[in-house]
Amino acid sequence: MWICHKGAHLLFGVDEKARRLFGCWPVATGRNIGQKRKVGDMRTPEGLFPVQSVHDASYWQPYRDKKTGDTVGYGPWFIRLKTPPWSGIGIHGTDEGHLSEIGTDASHGCIRMKNEDLLRIKEVVRPGQKVLIVP
Repeated sequence: MWICHKGAHLLFGVDEKARRLFGCWPVATGRNIGQKRKVGDMRTPEGLFPVQSVHDASYWQPYRDKKTGDTVGYGPWFIRLKTPPWSGIGIHGTDEGHLSEIGTDASHGCIRMKNEDLLRIKEVVRPGQKVLIVP
């Protein structure tokens, strides 16, 4: 199981069988605080969501941040979460130009982390695992 604490900007890996924490990583969450209300509100949804799939994002094109005009990359992997009614929410990496945003409210709604940390969790994350996102 994974727990994302938005206020603390941390992602925890929890071994449910052993009842122990196996990792903790700094993350960026939605630029705007609070529960997601509509598409484009730059909030990270709160609740319990399953991992839907894991995608190789190394060839994905970066997106342009409409507010800042910056180009932002997804890093090497995209861990897609099933977050109805929202789509396109996941856990992904970032590029060198946005590393300073890790640990802040900076994303468009995804959970963004350092690429080297993403590579670590990619080794143990599986579709169907639960991700609990709390305020």
